[in-house]
Amino acid sequence: MLRGVTKTRAALAATLIVGGSVTFAGFARAQEFQLHGSLGVAHALGDPQQREFGFGGGGAIAPELMLGRVVGLEVELSALGLTQGSPPSDPHFAQQGAGSVLGAMLGLRVHPWGRDRVAGGFVDLNGGLAYTGNAARPGFDAHVGYDFRVGTGRLDVGPFVGYTEVIQPNDQLRSDDAHILWVGVHAAIGARREVALARLDRDRDGVFDDEDACPEVPGVRTTDPKTNGCPPSDRDKDGVIDADDACPDVPGIRTSDPKTNGCPGDRDKDGIVDGEDACPDEPGIRTTDPKTNGCPRRDRDNDTVFDDEDACPDVPGVRTSDPKTNGCPPAGDQVRLEGDKILLDDIIHFDLDSPRVHHESFGIIKKVADFINATPDITEIDIEGHADETGTPEHNMFLSRARAASVKTILVRDGVDEKRITSHAYGETRPKVQGHAEAERRQNRRVEFTVTRSRAKPKELTSPSTTVTPATPAPTP
Repeated sequence: MLRGVTKTRAALAATLIVGGSVTFAGFARAQEFQLHGSLGVAHALGDPQQREFGFGGGGAIAPELMLGRVVGLEVELSALGLTQGSPPSDPHFAQQGAGSVLGAMLGLRVHPWGRDRVAGGFVDLNGGLAYTGNAARPGFDAHVGYDFRVGTGRLDVGPFVGYTEVIQPNDQLRSDDAHILWVGVHAAIGARREVALARLDRDRDGVFDDEDACPEVPGVRTTDPKTNGCPPSDRDKDGVIDADDACPDVPGIRTSDPKTNGCPGDRDKDGIVDGEDACPDEPGIRTTDPKTNGCPRRDRDNDTVFDDEDACPDVPGVRTSDPKTNGCPPAGDQVRLEGDKILLDDIIHFDLDSPRVHHESFGIIKKVADFINATPDITEIDIEGHADETGTPEHNMFLSRARAASVKTILVRDGVDEKRITSHAYGETRPKVQGHAEAERRQNRRVEFTVTRSRAKPKELTSPSTTVTPATPAPTP
């Protein structure tokens, strides 16, 4: 228990603990002197001490010798004073005066985060002698605190809470131990920042935190301060790290060739990755057409004009400087082939509301017949009949069917094999131009010629619309 003025010094001195440490760092770390100190207020707990003594205060100082990264050995010297409290509840006891304690203890200080970290938390436990007047009694104390580094120097400051107990043996009058609670401020001359960081490696990757650009994530050592200690970068997430990836921004596959490792696959080695290559197993060339990109240059109609340049890739033709006619059959007078369309420089005229062909258009139809006959690789053409918006849709469908049949009749008369000709009617459903004036309607009353089969491509080139009505012989005009 706590005694009066001369008998209280030992018990309460142990409650004020200021830790100090001398650390032997080892592993290429310089030995450093570290000193801890604390000041605070204290009050006794439990009867009779909390009644007979008031609040007090004191301080302590202690050097510490590190036994490892976490545990240190410390020697604590402390002094404490408590003010006089209330009289004893038992009138047979004299009132205590103010109390004072001098303490000398030995103990262990624990740094849960490791002492090679600047500042941080601590816990200590000490045992020794508490001198109260002319009596020396056994005692122990424990403290918990957390320090913060102040500025760029070595000063650490933080709060602490402590508990001290002075043991009262063989006292026949009042045998209760003294219990004291401490609250105060702890200060220390702590570890040098650069020394503490040099040993700290929180992610255990072998790169110390002062060099580690990613101190919380295990990584690898590099010569770049921005990536040292970080996981290897893999921007495209393809499993090949950027340092080995020949295409670090495009997901690819791992290969043994440093020039292609991490790049997308290219089975035919033509420089066009498989994902863009329309012919991934045949070396080809790059084109702007996704259907031919990466494919060999082909020439379906064998006219020596490659398909990617051929305006008529399914009909043999001749090379020209005009992209619209390059590879197409030579144009006749007023007739030419562009793609699968036989184009005319004039239109075929019909009588108003009649399938009868104007006599002036017989010449252009004859030129179409001559062009077809001069191009034997064209094995089938389709005649499309169209009408303007005048009249009912049913009447216009009948009229366009009859006009296509009339043109077919003239082509056959001019020497085209009837088996090479088909015809379809579209009525007013596919106007060539929009508008309601006679000039627009005149252009919409027409027939068009489409190459649907050729020797280079025997299957139908252009599938007629499902709304098409097969042509039937036209009534006699």
